[in-house]
Amino acid sequence: MWNKRLWKEGSAMKRIFTAFFAIFTVFLMASVSVNAMGSKTEKADKTSSKEMAAPIRNHQQMVQEVLDNLISAYSSGNASGFMSFVADDFAGDKTILDGAVRKDFSSFTNIDIRYTFNNVTVDSTGKMIYASVTFTRSHTVIKTNKQAEIRGSTDFVFRMVNNTLVLKSMGKPLVFGLSGP
Repeated sequence: MWNKRLWKEGSAMKRIFTAFFAIFTVFLMASVSVNAMGSKTEKADKTSSKEMAAPIRNHQQMVQEVLDNLISAYSSGNASGFMSFVADDFAGDKTILDGAVRKDFSSFTNIDIRYTFNNVTVDSTGKMIYASVTFTRSHTVIKTNKQAEIRGSTDFVFRMVNNTLVLKSMGKPLVFGLSGP
């Protein structure tokens, strides 16, 4: 009898219960939706963001692998190894890059290149990958025996050729081929 009286007299209690029920209902509807077949599915926003994150990481890993191979070959003075990761239609001419890289090998020693990714994006076809990196490049100039260091941010464009990623172009400041032709 006391509960009935409290319920009748306490319209505030009715409002609190109604508000709680409404909030609870909205919460349930926001986290689970019902598809046309009547089965419950997770909210689309959560799954799509997870699905989108995986390919980006895969593309970044692919770029990292190619950049690491380019740096390894370049640092060790392996021109043919370096050029094997460069596209035949390299912007600025593959032959000129080959000559500049070989000139770097006769001009510099103790080459060390370190980088971090700023951004990696893929075009709509999935064949072109654009990477922006911040890098530190140090080397000893053979002529003067002085240590030099270059820091900066630059861009690379990679292209997929026969399931292999190759370097299509690179921006300035240059990381490879500093000596020019």
